[in-house]
Amino acid sequence: MAKKKKGKKKKARGVDLKKVREQHEQTAKERQSYGGVDFWKAPPDVKSRVRVMPPWSDDNIPYKEAAYHYGIVKVPTKDGGKRDVALVCPKKTYNQPCPICETAEELFKGGSKKDRELAKSLLSRRRYFYNIVDRADTDAGVFVYGCGITVHQDIQGIMLDPDWGDITDPDEGFDIIVDRKGSTRDDTSYKVRARRNPSPLGTTEEMEEWLNSLYDLDALVGLVEYDDLKLALEDPKKYIKKMEEEREEQGDEDDEAGDEEEEEEEEEEEEEDEEEEAEDEDAEDDDYDDMSRKELIAYIKENDLDIKCIKSKSDDDYREEIREAEAEEEDEEEEEEEEEKPKKKPKAAKKSKKKAKKPVEDEDEDDDESLTDEIEKTLKERKQKKRKKKK
Repeated sequence: MAKKKKGKKKKARGVDLKKVREQHEQTAKERQSYGGVDFWKAPPDVKSRVRVMPPWSDDNIPYKEAAYHYGIVKVPTKDGGKRDVALVCPKKTYNQPCPICETAEELFKGGSKKDRELAKSLLSRRRYFYNIVDRADTDAGVFVYGCGITVHQDIQGIMLDPDWGDITDPDEGFDIIVDRKGSTRDDTSYKVRARRNPSPLGTTEEMEEWLNSLYDLDALVGLVEYDDLKLALEDPKKYIKKMEEEREEQGDEDDEAGDEEEEEEEEEEEEEDEEEEAEDEDAEDDDYDDMSRKELIAYIKENDLDIKCIKSKSDDDYREEIREAEAEEEDEEEEEEEEEKPKKKPKAAKKSKKKAKKPVEDEDEDDDESLTDEIEKTLKERKQKKRKKKK
C-alpha cells in the first residue's frame, strides 16, 4: 500500500451545500412540459418551498378538480419504456356519460373475483391542479402542480385555518413546504405545512409577470368525447394515432393564430409610433416658446389649468407644465371616448391560452401492461355465458 507523503497540514475543503442542492434539485425535480404547459413535480427527499398562486378565473377557486382513468393507454417513451396516459373521466369531472365507468359498472355486476378486480382497475382517481411558483426556480415563472387528494386536503386545511387563511394573497399570503419522501408509488408519502410568516408573492415586476401568466386550468382539463374514450378502451393504438393527428392539426391552427397575433401587435406598435410622432410635432408647433412670462400666466388662468403660479418658477417651467397639463386633458378625453365605444374582448394571458395538447402523466403510476385485452376477454366470456343461459 502506498504511503502518504508527509508535509504541511492542509485545511479540509468545505462542501458547497448550495451547489449540491442546486444539482440535486436539477436532476430530481423531473420538470416536464406537455403542449406548452410546464408541470412541476416535488423532488423526492427535499422540502420544496412553493407559493400557491391566486385563482385564474372568476370562480375564485385556486385549483381545478378532475378525475382520471389510468392503465388503459400506454405510449412509448424515448428510453424504450412505456408511459401511462391519463384519460379524463367525464362522469366525475363534468357529470357526463363515461364509457369506461359504464364498463367498470358492468364488470362489477359480474360477481366473480376476476371481474371485480378488473372493475377496480378501471375506476377513476381524483387529481387537483394548482398554479404555483417554485421558490427555488423563480426564473422559470409559473408551473402547474398536479397532486392527489392527500396533498390537496392538506392545502385546503391550511387555507381554512384562521391562522393562515388565503395563502394565495399576493401581498400577505404564505408559502407552503411540500415535503416528499420516497420516489416510487409504493414508498412515496407527502406532508404539507405553511410557513410561519406571511410574505409578498414577489417584486412588483415579478407579481405583474406571474399574475398575467397563470395557466387556464379549465382548458388543461378538457372534456373528452364519449366516442374517443370508447375507442381508447377498445383499441388504444387507434386512439393514440387519432390524438396525434388532432394535435398536428391543432398545431397548424395555433401557428396561423400566432401569425395573425404578431401582425396585430405590429400594427398596434406602428399606431403607437405614429401617435408619439404626432405628439412630438404638436409640441414643436405650439407657440409657448414665443410667449412671455405674463402671457404664459394669462394663458394658464384663461384655460383654467391646474398650475400654481409662483415667482420661483422659470418661464421654461411654466411652458413644460402647460404642455403636461394639456397632454393629461387629451388623455382623459381619449379615455372617455374609449369607454363610450363597445369594448373589445381582452386578450388572454399568453400561458392562459395554452392547452395541454398531450395527456397528463401521473407521477405515481406504475408501468403495468394495458388492461384492454383482459377487459375484452372478460366481457366476451360474460356474453357467452348469458347466451348459454338463454338457450
